[in-house]
Amino acid sequence: MDRGDIPATVNLLTRAASLMDSDEPAIVPVLLDLAMAVAEAGDVNDALTTAERAEEIARAGSDDVLAARAQLYGCFLGYWGHHGDESMTASDELAKTSLALFQRAGDLAGEAIAWTIIGSTSWGRCQAGEADPAWRRAVDLFDAVGDRRMADEYRSWLSSVQVWGPTPCDEALRNLHEAADSIGDRPMAQMGITSSIATIKLMLGELDEARVVFEDTDRELRERGRRLVRAHSSQEMGYLELMSGHEEESARILGEGEAELRTMGSDAATIISSMYARALYGCGRYDEADEAASRAITGSRFAASEEALARSVRGMVAARRGSFEEGERFVREAIAIIDQSDFLCDRADARVALAEVLELAGRRDEAADAAREAIALYGRKGNVLQAGHARERLSSLEP
Repeated sequence: MDRGDIPATVNLLTRAASLMDSDEPAIVPVLLDLAMAVAEAGDVNDALTTAERAEEIARAGSDDVLAARAQLYGCFLGYWGHHGDESMTASDELAKTSLALFQRAGDLAGEAIAWTIIGSTSWGRCQAGEADPAWRRAVDLFDAVGDRRMADEYRSWLSSVQVWGPTPCDEALRNLHEAADSIGDRPMAQMGITSSIATIKLMLGELDEARVVFEDTDRELRERGRRLVRAHSSQEMGYLELMSGHEEESARILGEGEAELRTMGSDAATIISSMYARALYGCGRYDEADEAASRAITGSRFAASEEALARSVRGMVAARRGSFEEGERFVREAIAIIDQSDFLCDRADARVALAEVLELAGRRDEAADAAREAIALYGRKGNVLQAGHARERLSSLEP
């Protein structure tokens, strides 16, 4: 599991569990590890069932602490599978309530998983500044209990904070290289950090270098059997192709990623759906773009970024159809959602969508103002590539 060999992990943990007493609490940690591995292998429904079984065994043994830990693992897997009726607020409250229980009991492993969920709910609101300390605490605790697999998973997530949070690209790049140098031979963490470095390079306009990294990552994920993560990583290559002006290729990659996640039984395809919608819009396939954006809005429960992007696409499609008022309403809803976050590029993207809608409506001066706002936000991040695209739009709008 530490080296990311998922088929071997599933095989060994399945065999181990089959040799244990199925009613004893000692099997619960084994089942939770197995659930994580099965999810990565692409069977999200079976992973959730395994986590639920672990919780039932813990409760039957009257072990409230272990049962709470198992419940949180199920909540964690819910991000990748079926959320049910849980809201982001409910997940956050459950994690904080459980955290107090774990702290009283001295259960560091339980504390660690609680902090991952607290960080993840902040990330869902696109609050990188809140997610960062929660995930750092989780990493420290996972290291303390010797759970290298989960520690490395959240080192990867911490690298995403540098990419999408407000840290300027040049500073983020230094931080990521320092993180990569400090952890040594930990392939799973190194893979996540390297991909984050490549995304920053993409923002700086170094597209060829980013492409090599993303292709290498895709190949390695396939070889290690990390099917779930590989499907989600279609975002990276899809984003690169979109920023490179290859909209049809971006749509192909993201469409395959969305379909793969749905085949696995994952509801967490909505972020891919929203990006797919944006790529389809760039291809001029407006009806398909609207359908994909509608799927993202309907299925979204956790991420402000996916809902903002999907509403932006729906707004641009509406404007293309001549429904300018409806189009502007959608995009301004997107801005209201994402402006509560510290994701600067997402906030800028919503302004670019507003500029598109206003230009289509013939309101060129207002469109230019929106483009200027986008340029300022991209500039704060140091996103050279997208700032350049926004300047080209502004140039076409100004007399």
